[in-house]
Amino acid sequence: MTKAGHNFRVVQICGGLARLSLLTQIMADVVQMPVSVSEANYDCVLLGAAICGQLIADNPRQVQDLLNGIACPIQTYMPDLKMADFHKDKYEIYRLLQKIEIDSRQRMSKYRQS
Repeated sequence: MTKAGHNFRVVQICGGLARLSLLTQIMADVVQMPVSVSEANYDCVLLGAAICGQLIADNPRQVQDLLNGIACPIQTYMPDLKMADFHKDKYEIYRLLQKIEIDSRQRMSKYRQS
């Protein structure tokens, strides 16, 4: 998203997955920015709907006020800079394996029985 011109300084998460500290730390390491976990005392779907409503109303100032009012982080995970290359390489391997899988299926498709 940074390549597309979006400038983020922090990722804010809430909900069930936010309770998994390992996953949250991996997220911080992958995106290489702080990930803040909000208190899970509100419904994240409703929160997203409220944010979308403000965006549709084309009122970015109210969106920021809304976020500032509810996004009270209870914990922030900082990225481990040493892990950036690890996750980048792991993703490249994942993409390579995905390509091999697709190529393999195409190659073997000629042997399928009709």
